[in-house]
Amino acid sequence: KLYAGVGRYLARGSALPESPNEIPGGTVYRYEGDGQWTDCGKLANNETGESFTVGGMAVYQGKLYAGVSKPPGKGLYRYEGGDDWTYCGNPGNRVTNPVVYNGKMYFCSLDGGGVTRYDGDSNWTDVGKPENISQTYGFAVYRGDLYSSTWPNGEVFRYGGDDAWINCGRL
Repeated sequence: KLYAGVGRYLARGSALPESPNEIPGGTVYRYEGDGQWTDCGKLANNETGESFTVGGMAVYQGKLYAGVSKPPGKGLYRYEGGDDWTYCGNPGNRVTNPVVYNGKMYFCSLDGGGVTRYDGDSNWTDVGKPENISQTYGFAVYRGDLYSSTWPNGEVFRYGGDDAWINCGRL
């Protein structure tokens, strides 16, 4: 099935004027075909609150997972069906733009740039931070290697295992 997460973009902090969009997101929908979407529930938990921005989704070990890209509701969620989501905790930072690589699920961070790996239940492993960056934005798997885009210098880094990140140059 095709799933889509709804986000409310906050331009504040990005050198842009604030977005006029005041409609909160944080909900995931499933496409049923013929223009029909089913509400699969809102991402929320008692620890960090109610999300207004879904920050990416991935299928991992046969289950759909979603991360949150803004502090309210931050954390990882596993879809259980209907409109039910299980909160899987967080590593202390927001987890966004997940990727499955070599049988593990990795997350970018907009809070300092460290990359984390989800190890199941509420367990996380810090797999390092590319040098001289403050945010990791996205991943790509290319020829068996994991790459991450970063900010503020627009550099791409290749994961070297453990906590090593190798600079592949600036875009």
